[in-house]
Amino acid sequence: MRKPERTLRRYMADALRREAPQVTADWVDAVSGHLDIERRELPSALLLDLIPECLHAIADSLESAERQLPLDLIRDHIGALVQLRRSQGFGVNELLAEYEVLASLLQDFIERALSDSDIAAPPAALAAVMSDLKEALGRFGLETARSYRIWATREQREQMLQTTTFAAMLRHELRNQLGSARTAAELLAEDDVDLDRRRRLAGLILRSIEQALQTVDVVRDIITGVGGDDTEDPAWLPLPDILHGVVSGMRSAPSSVEVEVRSVPDVLVPGSRVSMILLNLVDNALKFADEDKDERWVQIQVETEEGIEDRSDRVRITVADNGRGIDPALGDSLFQFGVRGSDPESGSGLGLALSRDIARGLGGDIELESAPGDGTRVSLVIPCRHRPPPDRDASIAGP
Repeated sequence: MRKPERTLRRYMADALRREAPQVTADWVDAVSGHLDIERRELPSALLLDLIPECLHAIADSLESAERQLPLDLIRDHIGALVQLRRSQGFGVNELLAEYEVLASLLQDFIERALSDSDIAAPPAALAAVMSDLKEALGRFGLETARSYRIWATREQREQMLQTTTFAAMLRHELRNQLGSARTAAELLAEDDVDLDRRRRLAGLILRSIEQALQTVDVVRDIITGVGGDDTEDPAWLPLPDILHGVVSGMRSAPSSVEVEVRSVPDVLVPGSRVSMILLNLVDNALKFADEDKDERWVQIQVETEEGIEDRSDRVRITVADNGRGIDPALGDSLFQFGVRGSDPESGSGLGLALSRDIARGLGGDIELESAPGDGTRVSLVIPCRHRPPPDRDASIAGP
């Protein structure tokens, strides 16, 4: 490299390092106006740190003999920027348009820097510097496209896993409901069943079939995006019946864990949705039992609480166990797709994520407390309704 070009590169690199924060600030202002983007979508805490570091990396490459950018740093910073812009709903083309604004600002910066200096830059040297700058910004675009592809692939995989897990939960729910109906039908077919028991068994069959139909409605609602908190939704069912069905299904499977239900108020909740969530929560509690403990238990406690904002009634259903527990370092990541609390071979890590999505769709939420060796407490908070008085003229009595 000839001395005039080395001098130009050193001067431009020093100027770029010095002016990187101001160039970035000018970029934020230009992007906000040029692309009609609100400043709140371009938080300085992220951009005013990451972009200057990238410009410093470009400056280092300008005066180095190898002209190599630190790709790990560029990928990390561009990846963080892509994650931010994706979360705000921006596509890859919109982010590339923002880079074009940055390239224009860098062009202006070079012209100003040269006009303020006494360096006589040969055209060939200036062309070489500009070519390297364009190549570096081109790397921004390549890494951005690469990062978007990675995210798209990851989302496709998560959607496939979510579909698989949802199908498994649905199968579990329907088998539990239809299994109860089948058992009742077999008992009903016996010759020595008295009239009162026939009525109870017939009522159980009807309720089990109704719950299965409501489960089908849940699938329809989730697929089509229909809100689960519709006050006209007919899927509101007695919570005691739902818990009885869930626990009965779990108790029918071989297990050394004692399942206890405490204090269940006679309220109505969004039936099949709540049943699907509880099936997952109780199944997790049984699955992660601590085999080293002499007594292994799962306790289900239900409390009502008054909503603060809308004054609507809510119910808190807590599933507690004395199982292996979960590392607190996992925190809220337990509700992310693909994260498992323990035992990497035990499922796909999607049950809690799906359960919380369904709960929030109902206007509720799921909270989790756990510690290794001390068990886990998962609380489901959902809307509820007071159960209307029973119809004394009903022809079919409950069990």
